[in-house]
Amino acid sequence: MVPLVVGATLQDTGLLTIALPEWVRVPAYTALGWGIGLRFTPQIVRHALRASPWVILSTLLVIGASGVVAWLLVLCGETDPLSAWLSCSPGGEDTIAIIASTTPGVDMSFVMAMQTVRFVLVLFTGPGLARWLSRWIPSADDPSIHPSLSKADAS
Repeated sequence: MVPLVVGATLQDTGLLTIALPEWVRVPAYTALGWGIGLRFTPQIVRHALRASPWVILSTLLVIGASGVVAWLLVLCGETDPLSAWLSCSPGGEDTIAIIASTTPGVDMSFVMAMQTVRFVLVLFTGPGLARWLSRWIPSADDPSIHPSLSKADAS
């Protein structure tokens, strides 16, 4: 968080202009994509396939909620629809930065400010929310949900 706050302060006061040179973008984005893609293993893919109905449902709900918030920003905040959508859209800040920086007419500073606020909110509320949800949602290894699992299988 310290580099984020220091960089934002220096940028806002005009002491530093943070910009990624154009010649760095393609190799950086390529390395980012490979770094993500190479982490997939057959076990991860199988697990993802089993979980896909719930993942698809939750993804659609998050996209819908993001769309509602973006629509409210357009109505109340006098923001253009694309900037509003990118500022609220789910996903990694790095991915949104790639899309926003390569799309003409997007208010990049607004999008990144909103994505950063979202990141900070998730950073501070996520662990508590996960603990709260873990009390209400049983574990996938819970034998009461999957009677075929024995105690030896669950450990």
